[in-house]
Amino acid sequence: MEADFQRDYGIDLVTELPRLTWRKFLVLYRNLNPFGAVSNRVQAEMAEAKQKESEESAEEQANAFFSQILSVNTPMRG
Repeated sequence: MEADFQRDYGIDLVTELPRLTWRKFLVLYRNLNPFGAVSNRVQAEMAEAKQKESEESAEEQANAFFSQILSVNTPMRG
């Protein structure tokens, strides 16, 4: 993040952070270069979360499918 602020705005974040308001920091943060390190990391985190969600969904679907098969194919005893 420090490198992105330095490259995009010429701001030494460590020096300037105590003087920045929260609002100004957020405005600058939200407008960092979309190809910078911060954006790349956020995109990677989102991709990991989406992958995990997809894997969990696939597992839930498989469990539901096999549960249905087992309930249909279970012989009646009695």
